[in-house]
Amino acid sequence: MKCENCGHQNPANAKFCENCGQPLIEKTVSSTQACPNCGEINDSHNKFCEKCGFDLRKQQSTEKVEPVVARRVTKSKPEKQSLADRFIEKDESIATPSSENISRSEQSMAAGSNQQDDHSQNTSTKSTDHSAITNTSAVSGSHQVENRRTGRSNNQEKHRHTGLWIIALLVLIVAAGGSYYFYRHQQNKQIAVSRVAKESSSKSVAEKQSRSESKAASKSKAEKESSAKKSELNFTTSDIDDLIGSTIGQMSGVNSVYVSPADSSKTVIENNQSQRSASSIKVFIMAAAYQMAEAGTFDMSGVYTVQASDKVGGTGVLQSMANGTQLTNQELIRHMIIDSDNMAANVIIDRLGGLDAVNQEIEDLGATDTSLNRKLMDQDALNAGRDNMTSVKDLGMVMKRIYNQKLISKDADQNMLAILAQNNNHTKLPAKLPATIKVYNKTGEYDEYGVQNDAAVFETNKGALVVVVLSQDGEHDEQLATEADFGESLYEQVFQD
Repeated sequence: MKCENCGHQNPANAKFCENCGQPLIEKTVSSTQACPNCGEINDSHNKFCEKCGFDLRKQQSTEKVEPVVARRVTKSKPEKQSLADRFIEKDESIATPSSENISRSEQSMAAGSNQQDDHSQNTSTKSTDHSAITNTSAVSGSHQVENRRTGRSNNQEKHRHTGLWIIALLVLIVAAGGSYYFYRHQQNKQIAVSRVAKESSSKSVAEKQSRSESKAASKSKAEKESSAKKSELNFTTSDIDDLIGSTIGQMSGVNSVYVSPADSSKTVIENNQSQRSASSIKVFIMAAAYQMAEAGTFDMSGVYTVQASDKVGGTGVLQSMANGTQLTNQELIRHMIIDSDNMAANVIIDRLGGLDAVNQEIEDLGATDTSLNRKLMDQDALNAGRDNMTSVKDLGMVMKRIYNQKLISKDADQNMLAILAQNNNHTKLPAKLPATIKVYNKTGEYDEYGVQNDAAVFETNKGALVVVVLSQDGEHDEQLATEADFGESLYEQVFQD
């Protein structure tokens, strides 16, 4: 049993202290209190812990002391520590003294107090002096603990700041490294794109140069071939002028002529003007359809169903077809040329978008004297003075470019040339030609207005000749005979040796 006066540990059954002789009072649970700092059981009236010197008055002022029989101190599972906390813990292990060391210091001070009591002469005086010394030592120990805690707190704060600075520095380094990597990546990407663009540009330039050289070579080859063909045709402008004067020049009415080798820029044109086209306008309608098909705005495979409201008189075969008969746009164009079908022409005009749409395509082709001002067999328009017009120059230009596959595209021009080769009317310019000569032509006639037109290409193994004659206000029989004589004379002049 511990003496309350001197702190000496006595046997459990002792009545008086062996050290100071003071009566020993048995402690009860209700007269004790546990130190919150080290867990030591102290008397309830103690101001400082007998083991660690902790100021028990703080505990008494803030909480009601609960009776304690025994307390078991357990260690909690350590939480996961941050980098900063690890630095702080390490410093604490060095700077903070253990409670065991503090306890030893206090025990030394208590021993000193006991020695002073042995030299005292008076038991009462000893008790009083020992109590004062004990209180002084406890206060001193408390101040030492508080100072150490303050130092430990300052060290913790210092190392916490140090840890935070280290973390911030690492974040800054990572951010800077990431920014630099991104910058280099973007720079390399731009360099790669620039290199690809340069290579593409160089390739494009090389391809253009190659195409240019290829075109130049093709042109040179074509010129050579053209020169060879030119030498085989006996075409002189003076001879052609004489032939025109002796044939077409002798006809009544208004007449105009175009003659040109298909592979030459040499051309003879007499009395070019805008005249009634009659069915010759159908060449331009056909070209407009193929031009729109090439642009993707017209479908050659589109289907038309014959109906009574579309039927008109004049030339053609559709007007005799049963209602409900179906034909493609390609078939309609074919009938329009080889049979000069008026109904087929009107249906195609509507399917292309009307007169204005066709006229726009004609203008795009470069024909300046040609216009579609009415549908075929529209007598009301004729009575009002509106008729379809063209010229030998426009017709000659279109026929020549179709033959040379330079009007729309190679495929389109070949298709149109194949249709022109099937034309059934050879009663004018080709009427007296030998059967060995290939003819591509389209005629136009309107007896009421004295119109007899023909636009043709004559082809032999020596070359090809484009010939166009427009005649209006003339005599039917004279026109047919004169045009046939003119065609024959041209053949003899140009193709024969």
